[in-house]
Amino acid sequence: MNLAQSLCLFFFLYLLAFLPGYFVLNHAKTFKSAFLALLPLHLLILTLPFLISPEHRLIRFFLFIPLFSLVIQNLDQADRIAKDRISALSFRKYLSNMVSGFGGKDPGAPGKTDRQEDIRTGIRYLRFGLVKFLFTAVLLLANNYFRTPEWGYWISVASKVLYFYIIAVGLTDLYYGFCLLAGQKITPIYQEPLLATSPWDFWSNRVNLYVSQSLYKYVFIPLANRAGAATGVLATFLFSGLIHEIQFDVSANKITGCLLLFFALQGLAVAAELTVKKTVRRRFTKFYKRASRSPALPFILVPLQIIFMILTGSIALKSFDLIIDLHNIEPLREWLNSFLPSFP
Repeated sequence: MNLAQSLCLFFFLYLLAFLPGYFVLNHAKTFKSAFLALLPLHLLILTLPFLISPEHRLIRFFLFIPLFSLVIQNLDQADRIAKDRISALSFRKYLSNMVSGFGGKDPGAPGKTDRQEDIRTGIRYLRFGLVKFLFTAVLLLANNYFRTPEWGYWISVASKVLYFYIIAVGLTDLYYGFCLLAGQKITPIYQEPLLATSPWDFWSNRVNLYVSQSLYKYVFIPLANRAGAATGVLATFLFSGLIHEIQFDVSANKITGCLLLFFALQGLAVAAELTVKKTVRRRFTKFYKRASRSPALPFILVPLQIIFMILTGSIALKSFDLIIDLHNIEPLREWLNSFLPSFP
């Protein structure tokens, strides 16, 4: 089966996945019953990228995003139906909720919005996204020209973390801009991750907010209420690591466990941070209040958080390199050589 046939079959099965989801949501009376009924369907949905040949691992990787979005949207609708006690959900409303986007609807003030302001903001975000992609291209060319991977291992890791950050934020800027131009306000996915002061701040307030909010609601809260906050944090990060393991390693047809280890370390860091903060706040209340109000604190904590992400990111990058090695720009070099034969 070639790539075109695989893509056609993939999208056909993806569209068919809407129908059983609608049937389950219209007949399940509680969120728990809907979750259990949707579980086999969701497991089947997340295996659809296997229809794509392993040599097209980048396509596998990106196709996983709308599939995981479909899973979250189904859970959100089941939760909404259970809370609002909706007896019947029209298929039109079901489709409308499904196309609300991977970013999640912005719970802003109801009523009419200023379309002119949305259009201006959307165009601005589109420009931000394009500029970030151009900046990444310049960095890749500079990296190749100066041979920065040969400077040392940690220089290579830091540059890859920077590439990944700029590309991820650039993609979400483009997505956010298109949504605003289409008249749909969504929750911003990134909130200046480089300004995070701690692992908890990074993962809770600044990175992939729609997914983190969903994991908080569907994984952390149920477990934290039963086994405590620390257990809930660790379980949430392990679950997130498993999802990323599927997206990265399964897309490349090679399981490494690196992403699971990366998220386990992040979970331990967040759990340790919350425990230390709780202890200091209880035993040294005056010091905690004074330190938390200090304007110099971010200048101390932000560099430490960046260093921590680079150190732990070296583990995650081993899985990322299975999809695309941003230090290997041989295809780009071949294309440039057709115009610039002297390109190094």
